[in-house]
Amino acid sequence: MLKLIIGEYRCRFLIAFKQNRSRILWYFFWSYVYYMLIMRLDVVKYTIGMVPLLAGFWLSRMYPNELSKMLFLCPMSKEDRVRYLWTAYGLRVGVSIGLYAVISLPVVLSGSISWHQYRWLTLAVVSFILGANMHHSFLSLSIARTKGDKDYRISFVYGLLSLSSQICAWYIMTAFAFPSYGLEIQNGRKIWIAVVLIELLINLEICAICYKPVIRNGMNYESCRMIGTTQKNVQTERNAGS
Repeated sequence: MLKLIIGEYRCRFLIAFKQNRSRILWYFFWSYVYYMLIMRLDVVKYTIGMVPLLAGFWLSRMYPNELSKMLFLCPMSKEDRVRYLWTAYGLRVGVSIGLYAVISLPVVLSGSISWHQYRWLTLAVVSFILGANMHHSFLSLSIARTKGDKDYRISFVYGLLSLSSQICAWYIMTAFAFPSYGLEIQNGRKIWIAVVLIELLINLEICAICYKPVIRNGMNYESCRMIGTTQKNVQTERNAGS
């Protein structure tokens, strides 16, 4: 199953990247280049956390939890489809966390950051990656509203939680890498740890409320294939109204 998923992701990479190119470039510029240049953050500290965060977010949007059209033509049982989706989820999460380990461990071993800070940073990064990859195209208010989807409320809650998670992640990494912020000062450290715990709770909530509807929609042909059509219909209706 893992070999099948890796092969499919490799074949779909260019197509998925082109479909999400504007979002990927915008997030990279805004979350990385802008803050690195304008706020003059510590390059090493910002990189060890932000790069894995961006990788986890991009993978979740390039490869959402859904089956490709070809797999719907294969004689796969329900159990096999569920196993495919969970294995794909584990692969995306594993790649992002593995990237974090590769670039962060040498830094902490060199003594550039303390093990105390590293433990809390790891908690924030891992929780964000877990929550970001619990994603499916149906988690969109416009799509849910147009389709009359019973998961409309879940889409609304997911949108709020996802936005809050991204804001918390931005604050965590900015405060961590800001030279004069002073995480070693007691008050600054307490606030930073509090936001890390909020980030953890947000993403645990995302996983708890989304995993069942995400798997259900990921195995549904109409949910996976009609998203693009629905988005076009929404845009058509907006153009007609204007």
